[in-house]
Order: sequence, then structure tokens, then C-alpha cells
Amino acid sequence: MDLFKYTECIKIEDSVLEHLLDTKEELSIYMRELSCLNEQALDIFLFDAMVKENISSSELENGLYTPSVINFCQDKLNDKKCKLTIEMIKEVNTCVLHDCDSEIEGGNFRDTIAWVGTVNGKPGIENARYIAPHPILVPGLMEQFVEYVNTKSELDPIIKTAIIHILFIKIHPFVDGNGRTGRLLHHHCLTQFINQEENTNFNWPILNLSKFLDLTRGNYYTCENDIIFDMETDNNQNWNNWFNYILNRIDDNLFYYRQSLKNSQERLEKIGSVKIYKK
Repeated sequence: MDLFKYTECIKIEDSVLEHLLDTKEELSIYMRELSCLNEQALDIFLFDAMVKENISSSELENGLYTPSVINFCQDKLNDKKCKLTIEMIKEVNTCVLHDCDSEIEGGNFRDTIAWVGTVNGKPGIENARYIAPHPILVPGLMEQFVEYVNTKSELDPIIKTAIIHILFIKIHPFVDGNGRTGRLLHHHCLTQFINQEENTNFNWPILNLSKFLDLTRGNYYTCENDIIFDMETDNNQNWNNWFNYILNRIDDNLFYYRQSLKNSQERLEKIGSVKIYKK
């Protein structure tokens, strides 16, 4: 599988482009509101929002932003000049599994066949929703994945990170924690791409999709599963369904966080001598 050729086959429909423009307009308003905060208040708001989402969507995320993950994000993932590497992805997976007391040691590519979910609740690989690529293919696919993430693209950051999300889930490189690792990469790649595009310097993800992915898990799994990971299948409609799904979740996030920002103003001003707006 050539990931670059695979993604080149995706043609974005006009309806998705129109939706994207509307979402980008709301995102720009949100970013302007964030940019009015001073550095301390901005970090407090984004960190607090991230932790709250971690709690409210614990069933899907299972402790997404745990202490180890937060420390790792601060140290490496938040540098807009830092390119993503395979070792960084392995470290994210290690952090994810370490703090949820998993019996599986993270950070190693799987060496076994992996299948995802079941159809009608029936167990076994023959009833799986999706069978991931053979483990012998994983290292090569992950090298392509990292190259794809780091290659500059004319795609909008929202669209590119939606593609990154699916590619990672389809490769399914680890035995456990793939969903959580993939969502972390989605959040941080989106913020990094926006930082690069807008010359901003957000230290934490400006959007956390966790809450609304959790609330719409049925649609999430349907959109994800409908996309077939091969070069022979016409996936275009399914990809556009996925883009619209992600755009809807970002719309939900923007409404939620803009309201949260308004509600947080008084509280932020009471934290020590913090003045939330720049002079």
C-alpha cells in the first residue's frame, strides 16, 4: 500500500468544501477570542478544557490526557518546529498504556494479526469489523505515515488531520491504545498545523474532539469502518462522509468551547492576580 497514492485518490466534494468554509470561519472567531487572552490565562483555559474533556469522555478515551501524556505533550508534541517521528508515536502509546495500568507494554509495533470490533456481537476474527494489515507491513506503513504527516500539503489542516486519523486507525500499529494514540495525534497535529499556517503559538490543543466523539460513537465507528483500506475500492463517498462527520464534531467543539470561554472569564480573573486579557 502506497499511502500517498491512496490519499491522492480522495476527491473532496463541493458540499464538504462549503461546510469547511463555514467551520473555518467559526474557528477563526474562536482563535481571535483566544488570542485576546494573555499567555497565563490562555494556558489555564486550554489545559482546564482538556482535562475536563478527559473526565467527561472517559469511556471512549479511557484517560486520554493522563499525567504521563500531558508531560510528554509539553515536552515534545507542542513544538511547532518539531517533526513527528516514529519514536514519538511509540512514546505516546507507551504513556497512554502506562497510566491506564494496562497489562500490555506500549511502544512496540504489534507482531500479531489484529482485528477490530465485532459484527452483531459475535466473537472471532471471522466476525471482525476490520482486519488490520499484516504485522510485517506495519513498520513500512508507519514510515510512510510519518512522512505523510510531515510533508507540506495544500490540504486544509482540518482535512489533512481527518485523513491522518483514519490512516493511523487503519494501520493499527499497536496491540492496544490505537484509538487513544490516534486521537492524541489528531488533536496535536491539528494544532501544530494551525500554528504553522497562522503563525500562532498555542501550547495545548485548541480543540479536543473527545467529548463529541464519545457522544456520537455509533456514527464514528460507522464512518471509520466504511472506509476501505485498499487501492481497488471506490472510497470517495465514504471519505466525504468522514470529513462531514469530523467537521460536525469541530462545529460542536467550537460552540462548546466558545461558551466555556465566556463562562470562564470571571473564574480566570479570580485566580491569583490573573488578568485574562492582554493590555
